[in-house]
Order: sequence, then structure tokens, then C-alpha cells
Amino acid sequence: MPDELLIAALAQAEQSDPSVKGIALLHIARVMAVDDRARAEELMEEGIAIITGLPENQRSILLNEAAPLAGTVSPQRAFDLVLMVGSVPRLLQIEINRVILEFISHGYMKEAVEYLGAPRPDWDYPYTAAFNAIGRSAGDPVAQLRILRGAITAILSAERRFADMDFLQLFKWHWKILPEAELAAVVQKLVERFLQEPDRSGNMNSGGGAGQVHFSSVQQWSLFEIFAPLRRAAPDLAESLVRKFQQLSDAVKKYPDGYDERQTEVPAAIVENASKCGVDIEWDDVNFRWIAVSEWVEQILPRKLEAALEMYRFDVTPDPNKDPREC
Repeated sequence: MPDELLIAALAQAEQSDPSVKGIALLHIARVMAVDDRARAEELMEEGIAIITGLPENQRSILLNEAAPLAGTVSPQRAFDLVLMVGSVPRLLQIEINRVILEFISHGYMKEAVEYLGAPRPDWDYPYTAAFNAIGRSAGDPVAQLRILRGAITAILSAERRFADMDFLQLFKWHWKILPEAELAAVVQKLVERFLQEPDRSGNMNSGGGAGQVHFSSVQQWSLFEIFAPLRRAAPDLAESLVRKFQQLSDAVKKYPDGYDERQTEVPAAIVENASKCGVDIEWDDVNFRWIAVSEWVEQILPRKLEAALEMYRFDVTPDPNKDPREC
């Protein structure tokens, strides 16, 4: 990040209201961490101090943004902030996903793998981040296996059923890295999980070159999603399920060994050498494209600061409604 852009961004942050300044310092620290980690940590701590000192209605919103930004500088500080975020489970899952994704994009792969392999049991598992981390660990089978085992442990102990679909996306692509005996045990436990609750109706499609297969049964669709590893590791169980469930049987007629989504793999070199978010490139949410970080700081960050400042002015204006209703 060029010095003149950094100086300009800091100057604008200093002139902003506290709520804007706090989050702006974290954005600047995120970019600065590439070249000057010590200074980035100072700015991060200053931003966190400002945010945690704000009134509750502002603090809770900004902490939700601050946690993943802090993760670009210090993984531990990110977790500290996550603990302060509201306790709504679905929001927490989104927050953990964002934090771990920031770890990955800023070079904290070791910390990401450690968390994904041994996640907190009281937090929803970040399956999106796990999918990303396994892809970036293509040259490290030990890390890949550790992540997948962490996800399996999480899904088998999860109470919220919306997590099943997130897990299936990860499992369908990476089940082949499991040892055969372990795979057999896992698919049997997954079948038990899918069948232990009453079925629900839905509108799901699956399949590839042999054509789409449709399911109105969430239960049978879930079984088909794991049918490839199920057929391979527990063939007797697979056959018994085909005999029991009509929609699954119809799907298996088109895909006798299940549908394996992993037809092609992205070469590890491509993944490893790809431009890294927050380091080389940043998302331009005005023009919906990736741009160089230096360009983002020069063109997009000032707009974000001004928009945040305008929202703050609106919030603190006693009566922002220009056309109040007359009673």
C-alpha cells in the first residue's frame, strides 16, 4: 500500500466520528499487516478500543464487522471479539466463517486448520471456511484430513439440521481422503442421523451427465448425496436403503454408484498461486469486481468511510424524518 494512500486514509479516519474511525482503523490495519505487522497491530488495538467504548447499540453492530477484520492481523484477537458478538446461533456461524476465511486469505493457515480440526463445540461449525481451507491445503493431506474429521465430528453432534446441507457440500467433494474403515463408520453414522427424524418435504435436484434426478423427500435426497461413499464403504447398507426408498431407487437407476461431484480437481499450483483477498486484491462492491488493494484503498475505502459517516449522522440526528406523519 503506497505511503501517500495510507497517510490519506489515516487522516480521513482521524477526522471521522468514533464509530466510523474505529472500523476504518481496522480496515487500514488489514491492509498494513502485509508490510508492517507491528503498526497494523497498534491500529487494530486502537480501533478495537474505540469500538468497545461505544454505546451498546453501535458496539454490537461494529463488533460483528471488527472480528473478521481483526483476524487479518491477529487470529487470537479475532476470537476475543467473536466472544463479544451477539449469541444468535446463525449469526455466529456466519461470523466464524468470515473470521476463518480471513485467516486463510492472510496467511494464517496453521491457525485456520487448528480451529477447523478442533472447533469449539458450542459454536456452529464454519463449513464454508472448511471447504476453502481443504482446497488450499491440497499439498498437505494431513491438514485436509484433520479439517474433514473436525467437520464430521461437528455434524454428528449438531442439533440444528440446517447444517446438514452445508456439511454435505464439503463431504461430497472430500470423502475419498478418509481411510476405508473410517469412511464405513462415518457413512453409517450419517445414515442414522438422516433417518432418526421424520422426513420433510422439499424440492431438490441432483445429478450430472446422466440427467437430473428430482427429490421431494429431504431424507432420500440426503441419502443420495452420500450414496457414492455409501456404496463403496457399506454396500449392504446402500442396497437396503435402495430397496426401502422409491425416490432413492429411481435416482440410483441413473447413477448406480451415486453421483460423484468431484469429476475434476483444481491443480494445487493454481490454488496456491492465486491472488489473495486483502493482500493482492480486494472486492469492489460498487462495480462488483476484484481490484488491486492499492486501487481499492484509493477509490473504494473513501466511499465506505463517507457512507458510514452519513449513516452515523442519520442515526444521531434527533428527527431525520423530513416528512413526519401528522396525527
